[in-house]
Amino acid sequence: MCVTAGLFAQGMQDAGMLTLTAEHSSGSFPVPKSTLATTASQLEITITDIVNKDSTPFSVFVYLDEEGNPSTKTKRTVVGNFSVFPPDRPGKYLLNARKALEKAREWEVGQAGGEVRLRLEMKRVHESRPWTDVEVKVATPQWKADGIE
Repeated sequence: MCVTAGLFAQGMQDAGMLTLTAEHSSGSFPVPKSTLATTASQLEITITDIVNKDSTPFSVFVYLDEEGNPSTKTKRTVVGNFSVFPPDRPGKYLLNARKALEKAREWEVGQAGGEVRLRLEMKRVHESRPWTDVEVKVATPQWKADGIE
């Protein structure tokens, strides 16, 4: 079973794609309530295109956030992270999201207008060095149950 994370990304976007850059290093996708209700435990993130002429090393940190509920503070839990290597080559990355999804299910999202979003944050590996021109395009993530493709 495979469930898409949603068609509309928040941040720099076009038709279900999220673009991360040095200036806009964070963005998010909605997590469908159906994903929270299923046995999904694996998250597949596909980076479809990278422009990184200086080969600046970077990592992508992935979180689940509860957002949009004005009566409570935003909640966050870590899904995981990965480093892109070589830093100019697109690819697919699989993260174990079981613990993060279990935590998100406890948030009781939707009772007061909140929603769960999958947040991606791009960070330089060497934070003391300045960003160079980096552009990373991320396709709509796929949620999968264990052992199912």
